[in-house]
Amino acid sequence: MSTVAVPHSSFLHSQLKPAELRVVQVLEIGLAITAPLWLYALFFPDGYDYGRGLILGLVLICANMVLVLKVSKVDLCAHRVMPVAYLAKLAAAGAYIYMVQHLFQGSDLIGYQDAGTQNAADFLVTHQWWRSGVGTNTDFMISVVTGLYIITGPCLALGITLFATLAFWGEYLIYRACCVSLKTVNRGRAALLLMLFPSIVFWSASLGKEALMYFAIGLAAYGVARLTRSPSPIAFLSLGTGFALAAVVRPHVAALLAVAITATYFFTKNANGAAGIVIKIFSLPLLAYGSWFSFHQATQFLKAESVSAGFKVIHKLGQDTAYGGSMTAANESLSSRLVQAPFLLFRPFPWEVHNMQAAVASLEGVLLFWLLWSWRRDFLSGVRRIRSDATVLFSIIYCLFYSVMLASALSNIGLIARQRVLMAPFALMLFCTRSEGKGGLASRWFQSASAAAQGTRRPPPLRARVRAG
Repeated sequence: MSTVAVPHSSFLHSQLKPAELRVVQVLEIGLAITAPLWLYALFFPDGYDYGRGLILGLVLICANMVLVLKVSKVDLCAHRVMPVAYLAKLAAAGAYIYMVQHLFQGSDLIGYQDAGTQNAADFLVTHQWWRSGVGTNTDFMISVVTGLYIITGPCLALGITLFATLAFWGEYLIYRACCVSLKTVNRGRAALLLMLFPSIVFWSASLGKEALMYFAIGLAAYGVARLTRSPSPIAFLSLGTGFALAAVVRPHVAALLAVAITATYFFTKNANGAAGIVIKIFSLPLLAYGSWFSFHQATQFLKAESVSAGFKVIHKLGQDTAYGGSMTAANESLSSRLVQAPFLLFRPFPWEVHNMQAAVASLEGVLLFWLLWSWRRDFLSGVRRIRSDATVLFSIIYCLFYSVMLASALSNIGLIARQRVLMAPFALMLFCTRSEGKGGLASRWFQSASAAAQGTRRPPPLRARVRAG
């Protein structure tokens, strides 16, 4: 009688299931078939020079692909998904450029491109920076694009490829935060949701604030996960860098991040013994000060020095964003919009659709609702770990604050669909735990598809050891 050891369960869960692998393979085929279209749109935009962008952009893509393969070697799920996710990000960047030039009525991308090109040309002649300092928000974006074009020369293809690449690494860092923090993470599901969810891939694949913010929240989330599991200088560096970048790109979002980070670190159970207690005692005052400072900066940025002034700012933003075919009811009260905050990820609802772009966003909302229902046991299992898993607590607090902010300030479904991508990955994290039980519709579909791919009607039970005689 002999015994044959089956691979450890953590190793088994680090591989894609056959059904998940099939999804990746379908995406690979789709990206390969459409490659001539999105590569042309990305590297040959109408009205812009393309020679420099073609050379530098391809060099950047090749170098990043080598880095992707090297970084993902230790994670079988990431190793299979990351190359496809990066190509999907580039395809989304090409589609974004095309839509800006042919479908959208204006975009921040063109404004940053034109301002950066002009400022870079002026600097090379006068050797004077276009403003004092680098600024915040829009001014910081223009400063970044100006600095890039001073070094490389003006090139839209390179700029959007670089920003899309930064957003891609933000996706990876959020995935790593999920794997580090969640004790029973479903790696395959996490890789697919956090790196290939449609709106996340599309809206952050642009030369704009969303790309930098996605990189910033990725750094912050990874820092929080490492800080609560295994505190180290890398954790503090990642957290500090992410917060600092968010503070100059979108100060009000940085304030929400600071509060969520501080509350998470304070309420999460200590898992590092006496050393963890000492680190927490010294770290909490720094985080509390960071929260106060970020709120102070946010109030200055919004010019809301009091509660009444804050409500006036919110009311004005709601009126200013109530335009176009995607606007919601402009005269809705603040309390009515706050009631709708928990449903932002599912909007626009089918009855709110008035154009093709809203229809696509509505389909994604329906998909998300189906996933929530079918994976409800996994979702509830994740929520129950609110004290033990830092990422769960951070996700819930951040999503709560961010949804309230968007619902109260914006009256345009298009803008909400675009800016909620900074909240979507943290909501999707809550689907990425493994719970005991049969699972919902999506889980059973994946199981049946996996069993069919393996030639069995039902997947065999997982056992630590199998006896063979």
